[in-house]
Amino acid sequence: MKKKKILFYDTTLRDGSQMEGISLSLRDKLMIAKRLDRFGMHYLEGGWPGSNPKDMEFFRAIKKAGLRHARVAAFGSTRRPHVKVKDDPQLKALLDAGFVPLDELRSRYAELETWSQICLDNWNRIHD
Repeated sequence: MKKKKILFYDTTLRDGSQMEGISLSLRDKLMIAKRLDRFGMHYLEGGWPGSNPKDMEFFRAIKKAGLRHARVAAFGSTRRPHVKVKDDPQLKALLDAGFVPLDELRSRYAELETWSQICLDNWNRIHD
């Protein structure tokens, strides 16, 4: 029987910071991310790019943090109703966070209707 690998996805930096009385600074978020990385966490959800300046700054800063294990993920949403993907500010913020191949996606995402299609398209391309 083949052993299955279990991957862990931590949401402390987003869900954990929503508790009443909690306000993580950028420094706090980077320190927590580095500790979770040293612990061996596979994925860290860094926040919601575009929801606030602190989260966007975190996504800029974490690229320079030198994480060894963890991959950083972003929380987000699909496009808003009646807004084309290329015109949706939330999707632009997710792309600007830099955790997808920006140049490649920007050259192609105008033809796709939803963020889910963008993700599925990339998943298929990576796993073909």
